[in-house]
Amino acid sequence: MDLFALPKAAIRTQVALLKAPVNIYSSITRQDEGGEAADTRRSALDGIVGSAKEILGAALDNDRLVEEGRIQRTRAERLSEAATNETIAKAERKQAQSEFLKRQQKVQAERQAAEEQRRREEAEIERQREEEERRVRAQAAQKEQAVNQKAAARRTAVAKEQAAVTRQRAQGKKIAARTKSAANAKRAEADRLERLAKQA
Repeated sequence: MDLFALPKAAIRTQVALLKAPVNIYSSITRQDEGGEAADTRRSALDGIVGSAKEILGAALDNDRLVEEGRIQRTRAERLSEAATNETIAKAERKQAQSEFLKRQQKVQAERQAAEEQRRREEAEIERQREEEERRVRAQAAQKEQAVNQKAAARRTAVAKEQAAVTRQRAQGKKIAARTKSAANAKRAEADRLERLAKQA
């Protein structure tokens, strides 16, 4: 088909007919879909339509249609770049979130490990303290027992010494009594002999 041989009105009609399926599909995707996939498809369709307008505008020598097509194509390229950047940004955010979660889990694990280590150290310190207390109590008990044994031994020795002194005192009293009795007997005998001598 020779486009330059056709009237402009007929070409515009054909352009409209060619654009109709694209516009219908674009309208359906706008209504039924959302998100990056729909935005990407819409920008791709806009780019196709814009390029078609540029080609047809050039064929029809219609600068306005060429400019409109260029603007639409440029806008589609910007939207495509924006969608691509958004996809990259989302991937980076997802990766950053994943790394953050990993770091958080690592920090949590390290915190738990440190807490476990602290509890083990505290338990070991408490065990050593209790062991030291038992050792000190055992030593104190041994010293107290030794002191009590020495005191008991001293009391026994003192008691034996006192008993010996008491026995010696009793024996001394007995000896003194016998000596006194003997002396009294001798004194009485001397008195008797003295009286006999006076009578003679």
